[in-house]
Amino acid sequence: MKKLLIGLVAGILLVGAIKTDVKAVDYETALKLQQEATDNYYAMLQAQAGAANAVSQHVQDTQAALKSQQEAAAAQQKALADAVAAQQKAAMDAVAAQQQAAIDAMNAQQKAAMEAATAQQQAALKAQQSAMEVANAIQAASLTTPQLDIICDTNCAEQNAMLYAKSVPDFVLVDISEQRAIFYRNGIRVLGDNCVTGNKRAGHDTTVGLHKIIFKDLNRTLHGSYGEAFVKYWMRFTNSGQGLHDAGWRRDFGKGIYITNGSHGCVNLPRETAKTIYENSYLGMFVIVEN
Repeated sequence: MKKLLIGLVAGILLVGAIKTDVKAVDYETALKLQQEATDNYYAMLQAQAGAANAVSQHVQDTQAALKSQQEAAAAQQKALADAVAAQQKAAMDAVAAQQQAAIDAMNAQQKAAMEAATAQQQAALKAQQSAMEVANAIQAASLTTPQLDIICDTNCAEQNAMLYAKSVPDFVLVDISEQRAIFYRNGIRVLGDNCVTGNKRAGHDTTVGLHKIIFKDLNRTLHGSYGEAFVKYWMRFTNSGQGLHDAGWRRDFGKGIYITNGSHGCVNLPRETAKTIYENSYLGMFVIVEN
């Protein structure tokens, strides 16, 4: 009995010991599990914080990207506005340049017209003064055509021209009887050449007297009862249409051609002679026709 009791007590103690060990093990496990749960919780918190930071960084990156896009869009808009402004300015500058060019051209034309008008007025005044001086000189020297014709027997045109040159520095002397044209400039004989004057038999005589060049032109087509005639050098000296000009259709000049095959009143000249007189003459210069 005593042994049984001792055995029961030992068993109870053993069971108690076993139960105590179980409790100790469970506590440690609980502590470990609690520590692991705590660690997991902190890890979760850290993960959540990392995720929050990542989200925040993503938000910041997104905002930076949006800002960059906005800045790029603003830069593009500014570039476009600058390009449009530059095009508008270039167009306005081009229009202004065209307007200025037109104004300059108009001013130049007006200036040229005024200068031409002034030159014509001066030439007219000079011609008038020259005409008055020549008329006075001729009157003072008594250089009338009949009187000059009387003082010589042969080669009268050349002698008369020399006498004219003493009072009249610039002139063309046309002698009908000798069919000669003699040109003086600045009192110096430039040339003398044969010519053909108006048709005597047909009554188209060149008008005798003191004339002056009243019109000059190049490459002109003359019109008359004879039809048309093209001349390169035209110098009219009468209101009725008589003038000095080249006659390319003629082979010969001088002699008695004018009597039956003369002009309609003009003075026909070889082309080079007409060219020299044209290039060295001026409006208002005298043409003296004598017979």
